[in-house]
Amino acid sequence: MNISTVLLLIKLLPISNQQDNEIYSRRKFSTQFIYNYTVGIIEIYNAVLVNTTTNENILWNANFNDPTTHDYKHLFHLLCALVLKWGKSVMYLGSDDGVCTEIIFSPADVQQSAETQNSHVVAKSTSAFTFPFVLAYDGHHIKNLLDAKYEEYNTHMNLKVDTYEASVNKCEYNHFITHRNYEHFN
Repeated sequence: MNISTVLLLIKLLPISNQQDNEIYSRRKFSTQFIYNYTVGIIEIYNAVLVNTTTNENILWNANFNDPTTHDYKHLFHLLCALVLKWGKSVMYLGSDDGVCTEIIFSPADVQQSAETQNSHVVAKSTSAFTFPFVLAYDGHHIKNLLDAKYEEYNTHMNLKVDTYEASVNKCEYNHFITHRNYEHFN
């Protein structure tokens, strides 16, 4: 056994205080925090999209079905920015900036497949906003605010939501965080 091993073993033994004969030790403790948060979910559906430059409905393009195409990505980013700006304007204080969780484009006349080439685009978007737990979350009130702010927030760059339907829901989550620490006492 070498000297460093002996020194290490000595350090691991309880240390005795010669003056008052107290023994020092360590106590491990854990603290668990519960972080409650709410996710407000805004769903806009049957949204008719209009090009504000031409003031005409955006015509259906088969590329809007393929998320890898430039057409889809361009329209996705325009609509996502619009609904996030609109949603943020009605969410509770302290919410994040939101995220688009789903955007789907489809032709307006999906039942008439022979005529879909001349159809216009309708969109469905789902966005989520996270904020600290709110006891009195009122989805109906948020939906009314969304409708009231329609004229102010229904346009972004050259995209406008002409008509739409909407619903507002919420999910509540609890996140447990455990913090471990060591305390020295005598």
